[in-house]
Amino acid sequence: MKKYLLLAVLFIIMSFANEKNNDTSSGSFPVYMTTDQFVKMMKEKEMKLKESSENKVIHPEKLYEDKYKNKDKEMNSKKTTENKVIHPEKLYEDKHKNKDKEEDLKSKNKVVMQAVKIKDNNEYINKYEQEELSKRMDKVEETSRRISHFAKDKNIEHKNLVLNSEYKHNSYKEENLNNISSNLEEPIEQEKFVPHNTSYYNANLLYGKISHKKHLKSPHINESEWKYGNGNHGPYFWGSLKPEYKICEVGERQTPININTKEVLDIDTPPIILNYSGRGHVFFNNGHTVEVEVEGNNIARIDGIKYKLLQFHFHTHSENTINNQYFQMEGHFVHKSKEGKLAVIAVMFKKGRYNPILEKLIRRIPKNFKDINDISNLYLNLRELLPQDLSYYKFSGSLTTPPCTEGVTWIVLETPLEASSEQLEQFRKVLGDNYRPIQSLNGRLVVK
Repeated sequence: MKKYLLLAVLFIIMSFANEKNNDTSSGSFPVYMTTDQFVKMMKEKEMKLKESSENKVIHPEKLYEDKYKNKDKEMNSKKTTENKVIHPEKLYEDKHKNKDKEEDLKSKNKVVMQAVKIKDNNEYINKYEQEELSKRMDKVEETSRRISHFAKDKNIEHKNLVLNSEYKHNSYKEENLNNISSNLEEPIEQEKFVPHNTSYYNANLLYGKISHKKHLKSPHINESEWKYGNGNHGPYFWGSLKPEYKICEVGERQTPININTKEVLDIDTPPIILNYSGRGHVFFNNGHTVEVEVEGNNIARIDGIKYKLLQFHFHTHSENTINNQYFQMEGHFVHKSKEGKLAVIAVMFKKGRYNPILEKLIRRIPKNFKDINDISNLYLNLRELLPQDLSYYKFSGSLTTPPCTEGVTWIVLETPLEASSEQLEQFRKVLGDNYRPIQSLNGRLVVK
């Protein structure tokens, strides 16, 4: 009984499975099929399996290509990494290039800053000069007013009073004319009168009244006019001796001065150009110094202006000082431009080696007041009386002797010359202490 029951159940299951397998769209494995159907199905599956396996197989050619492609990729990656690597040599070169660029930039900035500084300094100097000029003009007007009142009180013709070295005083005119005329072979005419402070030799040379040594006589000098030292006619009283000397007392741009090198303004001043081709003519003693009058073409270019050398003289000890230091002697080379401007080149002398060019002057030095010596036949290279290095300090000042005229350009050379102690002593014996005391700067600038 159980056997038949199992067969019945199996039959039902198979019939149910056949009904389901009748749907050909389903790719499921049939539970019941014929042998042909089963073989056909297995072949189809085998074919599908082969196709899938063929797709998955890596051919040797393709494998070779892929291998070299990977190598190319590796080479490219290595090149990129090599390019990214900073080599030490290149790093050193780049570093120095950057340094050079920084230095160039710094130098350019330095030049720009220096130009700005010079411009600012020039503007400051111009502004300062204008302010000082206005103050000076006010002071000069006040001084002129006082002098005018003084002149009126003394019944002097005040319209002829001027504060410069060419002042002509009517009360001295006739006296000086007579003194000069007495020394000439022929009297000079009234219209050829020369101011009293011009040396006798210059006056006569100007009008051709003397020829040579035979007629050389001492310049006319009034010994009571002014002196050095501490007496009543000394530097502290020059301003009260005469009205035309008043500027010696009230002037605000007087010389000599002390040059403090720490306060000197460096503005890169242009160099001095000297062309001294002339010679000395006469060497005379005017009671205040020994002076050499020169002749010929002796030119100095200062700040682009052409000056002609008139004369040079000496002071012992020096008048100007550098850092409060006096020198044994100071030489002043006085120049004048066509416009009438004065410029003085000052050179210091210190103890040192024997000076041969100075020795030539010592042998002809006029030792006594009113002595005058002709040195026109003496070979004297004027350029050798100044140092080779013409670096200088510059300031606006005055004459160091009455009438103390202001508006003089002063050039004080930085490099001193040397002379033996015996040579300097010979000058001191003749000159004595012929120096003016140091004057106040009154806010003036000293430049170099």
